[in-house]
Amino acid sequence: MSDEKTPPAPSTPAAPLEVTSSQERCPHCGNRTLNEPSDALRFRCGVCGKARIPLDLPGLKRSDAEVPALARASASHTAALAWTAGSAVLGGFSLFSLAALALVYSALNPGLVPMLFALLIALMPAGIAAHGVRRASALRARVAPTIEEAWLQVAREVIEAEGKISDVQLAKILRVDRERAEQLLAQLAATSSVRHRIEDPAPLTFEATRVRVEDEAARDAQDLEAAEAAEAAEQQKKRTQETGA
Repeated sequence: MSDEKTPPAPSTPAAPLEVTSSQERCPHCGNRTLNEPSDALRFRCGVCGKARIPLDLPGLKRSDAEVPALARASASHTAALAWTAGSAVLGGFSLFSLAALALVYSALNPGLVPMLFALLIALMPAGIAAHGVRRASALRARVAPTIEEAWLQVAREVIEAEGKISDVQLAKILRVDRERAEQLLAQLAATSSVRHRIEDPAPLTFEATRVRVEDEAARDAQDLEAAEAAEAAEQQKKRTQETGA
């Protein structure tokens, strides 16, 4: 038996991810990248870090109406991070100043007035940091509603393009779970011209007003044609009876 070991076969390098959908292009920076999950923005661009919405619907002509809302959400998120970082730095500086002031007081025991003046200076960064924390909290509170506005706009655009769509289909298109898709559709049904139908055992189906108007117009046209045909047949029957008499 030979002691020589068979060298392991060279590993095949993983194929790079391909972005096949035209909707993977970032509307902010224009780069063609995959969407990255984000706790604050739900999805973000892998290059510029701004909020994006995944959309698996090739051929959909986009209006990009959601881009301003995504840009506002991204700006609020970035500003909140900046205020948070600045507040942390100022808070740390204030704590360091107070510690140094305590050492000076214990070692030199200066007078009351110099100590009060030094204490005021040491606490000023802490006051600015507290304002920064409040400002960051207010900015973070703006992110979620603005992101929701953008998602509703995209969901509305998908429904208008497809005409009729179920929550399962929308969940697949937007890469979310079914519960999230139901929430989007329910909000649209309550605030816009989108209605829903329950077709047991099928999932919830939603449709745009345009489709409903077209269906009702078609039914009205069919009813009118049927009425005209019935009237013509009745008149023909009367003429036949009069001719026979």
